[in-house]
Amino acid sequence: MKKHIQYLAFTLIWLASLFIPLFSIAQKTQDTSVKPATNNQPVIVALTPVVAKIPHVIKIQTVYASEEEQQNEKMYRRTTAFPGNTLRFTISNPDAFLRAKPTDRARVVIYANGVELNGICNSWYRNLTRVDINNGQLPALGSTASIDITLSRNDTTQAAWNFFYSGGRHFWSNYADIDASIGWEGMSALERDSSLRAIRIVYYQQWIFWGWLGLYAIILIFFLQIARKSDALKERPDGPYSLSYTQLLFWTGLIIGGFIYTMVLTDVTNSLNTSILLILGISIGTTGSASAIDTAFNQKKPPTDKRSVSFFYDILSDGNSYSIPRIQTFAWNLVLGLYFIVYTIVHKTMPLFSDTLLFLAGFSSVSYLGAKLPENINAKNMTPVRTVKPINKKNTDADEPEK
Repeated sequence: MKKHIQYLAFTLIWLASLFIPLFSIAQKTQDTSVKPATNNQPVIVALTPVVAKIPHVIKIQTVYASEEEQQNEKMYRRTTAFPGNTLRFTISNPDAFLRAKPTDRARVVIYANGVELNGICNSWYRNLTRVDINNGQLPALGSTASIDITLSRNDTTQAAWNFFYSGGRHFWSNYADIDASIGWEGMSALERDSSLRAIRIVYYQQWIFWGWLGLYAIILIFFLQIARKSDALKERPDGPYSLSYTQLLFWTGLIIGGFIYTMVLTDVTNSLNTSILLILGISIGTTGSASAIDTAFNQKKPPTDKRSVSFFYDILSDGNSYSIPRIQTFAWNLVLGLYFIVYTIVHKTMPLFSDTLLFLAGFSSVSYLGAKLPENINAKNMTPVRTVKPINKKNTDADEPEK
């Protein structure tokens, strides 16, 4: 019995000598994370990551110019701005935004769908230089700041407004929905708060557009009635239709329509440019020169017996057959006219014709005028063209010769 007790005592002593060191090692391992180390051992410190304070656009509102525009916003049920209104952008962490100023004279501009709108800007702390910023001489801005930018519409901001116009669904659309933000010139836009909706830029009132469109329709109808019921587009009374008069009326109608369209949509009245005036001048010069040639010819010889057959035949023929110079002049004026219409609708401004296109229009008119005198000489000796009557049963019976 004593031997068993001795064996049990030795076993307990042996187990104690084995587990006590292991327990002390484990205890020391746990203590190193919370107690400073001794005996020149390194201190383990848990570091908290620093979150960078990135500025965001957290609010956009409109500073209204009239009560009518406030009612329009209620109608559209979103932040709405008109030309001349001021948009107020509220940003977080303005200190970080001000430190990101790239140059001394940099301005804050509006970004629409990530595109910088040059000219629509604000000189926010523009007198603050980069040296001041690097030296920490910053104003006390607080946690948020508001930056006001006016939607000015003039010659310097025309390219920016063209971006708004391109956002419309149709050529008569009067608004564009954009994701607006701000940023420094030449950099990128600030991120927007996820709760912000797209704002609506309304660049004209629809009733004004349809009113001017109705007036333009009345003008066109007036022109067509004059051409149809009078000899205004004819070379002489009861004579054939004149290509030069038609060309002048064609460009007059297009330029009036383009001016009305751009004035209503853009509020810019100086959309006429030098190339448009030159195109109109070429038409006026062609008309005057053609009339002078006809007058000089008729003074020396009796008027020709050219008669009107149909509108297109009259302007495309010399009286005997179709004329290549006339067809070329008609075709190029038609192409340039269609280009004028498409460009004006897409860009909301009249096109600036290149010198090459202007020379081409001028050469076409010169070729038409060069063939004018030979046409008159040939028409003097031609047989008058008889208008073909429509064939029907009554005319056939009446015209049938007697047997």
